[in-house]
Parts: sequence; structure tokens; C-alpha cells
Amino acid sequence: MLMLLGVKEDQVESVSLGEEKPAGQGQDEAAWSKNRRSDILYSGEF
Repeated sequence: MLMLLGVKEDQVESVSLGEEKPAGQGQDEAAWSKNRRSDILYSGEF
């Protein structure tokens, strides 16, 4: 979708951080639901 909006392919990267950098701490459904997320960082062109 980002590329359809004009973002260049080399600016797009998919990284899974659920285990390495969890948003929710704990071992219950509430914590796990916080870790099923998408974070988008866009720096634009330099």
C-alpha cells in the first residue's frame, strides 16, 4: 500500500519485533494483543 502511495521500494522494510521488543509485558492475552501490532516509521527522502 505504501508503494501505491509513492513510497520507493528501498524505503520499505518489514521487521518483526514482537519477541525482541514487546509492547506488552506478561503472559496473558492482554499483553499478547499489544504485541500483535504494526509500527510504521517513515523518514522520507534525504
